[in-house]
Amino acid sequence: MHRYKGYAVRKNVARAFGLDALRSAWQDGEDPGKCLFDLARASREPEASDLVPFWIYEPPGGTKVERRVFTMQYSKDEQRYRRVQKSLVLYRMVFGQPRQDYLLEHLVRQFGEHQARQLTERGRIDLAPPRAEPTAVVAHRVAALDETTLEAP
Repeated sequence: MHRYKGYAVRKNVARAFGLDALRSAWQDGEDPGKCLFDLARASREPEASDLVPFWIYEPPGGTKVERRVFTMQYSKDEQRYRRVQKSLVLYRMVFGQPRQDYLLEHLVRQFGEHQARQLTERGRIDLAPPRAEPTAVVAHRVAALDETTLEAP
């Protein structure tokens, strides 16, 4: 389950920016975690919402949240799991949550790939948080980071 600044997200942000970025951008007495998240926020894609980096931050080769469900043979767990997946699909569809892979799988199974694509395009409602511009502090940190990375050793 993705959580606000969850373990996988914190681990990926720390791995992506590392101690060198923290040393150059961090100010004495400041929360180092906040500093790293400010750097991650400033470096995200321009069209990204505030879900990135606070809820989802998955760089290539980074840590990912894994879903594993163990079912016992000859039990009703598999049917229950499918029911839970369908409920999750509806929940995410209504609330505009990311990771809509279950929804897409369900629609493709029900209607076929072409019709599923049309349905998702017609029925999409974007409830993502508004995109925020980086603050002057974040811009200053990014500028400081750029200066230190451009200097020759």
